Amino acid sequence: MAFVKVISGTAKGQKILIDRDEVIIGRDPENVIPIEDVAASSRHCAILREGRKYTLHDLESTNGTRLNGVRITEYRLSPKDIITVGGTELLFDGDDIEAEDAVPHHTQRSNVTVRIDAAEIAAEEIPFQAKRDNKTVWYLVVGALVALALIAGAWYLVCLFKTG
Repeated sequence: MAFVKVISGTAKGQKILIDRDEVIIGRDPENVIPIEDVAASSRHCAILREGRKYTLHDLESTNGTRLNGVRITEYRLSPKDIITVGGTELLFDGDDIEAEDAVPHHTQRSNVTVRIDAAEIAAEEIPFQAKRDNKTVWYLVVGALVALALIAGAWYLVCLFKTG
């Protein structure tokens, strides 16, 4: 049977069986998996069961739901996935889970669909950006200084010949 084990936070070590078709996770104590975390929404996310397939679905939470470090809106779960709700991490596992792809762990998955929240992408800082080309700015600054020097030199010569 599938289960969720709390691996960080105040309920660390707690194991909850996924024994129904919808398991709500969040700060509300009425949830199947209540999370005592101020960064969690009251109804943060849900694990939906359909036969032996499990899907993690974000319930429009304020801080988003992460799966294996990636913010998602909906994603099909596999054994050993790490769900992050606020600052609390949960391990999803079990022996009766039909994973997305029936491939050994040593091979890479292909054709996996991930739905990522576009607002998250826009809000996050992109760590590697294209290098800015500052050459144009330097050319303008140097050009302005040269022009200023030529004007000053010309003015000096004009003043010199007027007095002499």
